[in-house]
Amino acid sequence: MRRNNRSKKPSKPGGKSSRDIAHLPQIKPLPVVRLTRRYGLTTAGTINCDHKDVLLAGGAMCTVVNTTLTALYSAAKIVRVQVWAPVSATAVPAASVLTNICLLWGGAASTASGSTQLLITDQTLSSVTPAYISSKPPRGSQASWWGNSDTVENLFQVFSYNASGVLNSAPAGTIIEITADYAMASVGTQQTLGVATGALGQIYYPTLDSSGSKVAYPLGLLSTV
Repeated sequence: MRRNNRSKKPSKPGGKSSRDIAHLPQIKPLPVVRLTRRYGLTTAGTINCDHKDVLLAGGAMCTVVNTTLTALYSAAKIVRVQVWAPVSATAVPAASVLTNICLLWGGAASTASGSTQLLITDQTLSSVTPAYISSKPPRGSQASWWGNSDTVENLFQVFSYNASGVLNSAPAGTIIEITADYAMASVGTQQTLGVATGALGQIYYPTLDSSGSKVAYPLGLLSTV
């Protein structure tokens, strides 16, 4: 067997190559955080959620007393939405009082316009088990992207149909839970929301439908409209 007499090149101190020390490693000075918010409908209403609504769900500080809230984050992306409908008042309800709930990704319930659409629905069958939906944004939909736009464009809607099959509001008592990723604000102007009540410097959590009917209030968090 031939022996290789070539001497091995000594490694650099610490075992690092010249390529490893040629530049500093990349860092992320502003973290991305994942937050979950839960909302309850105080009255019946159709919930239309756009990118600004999702962004403000992360929290907003009052920057002008009794006038303006400013978002704490610069962009948001939905991870998952869950919905629970109120249970029926009777153990074996008649068809006329069955509670159904619908989650529509993209567009609007009454039109095919908008981005990728996907409809999920469930129905309450008893006084014990509520209708329940758990869904992630469809691939390629507006809801699956990072955003902070103030443009009124539905990422998703929550609503129901009555016994005659007519589009109806989500019932009072409906619970909506949204999990989203948030990017910390760095440069530029942050999104704002006009309010009637707010203490300067206080952090608030607006309704999920802050650009609409304002009936979906956060559970366990200070809110204002």
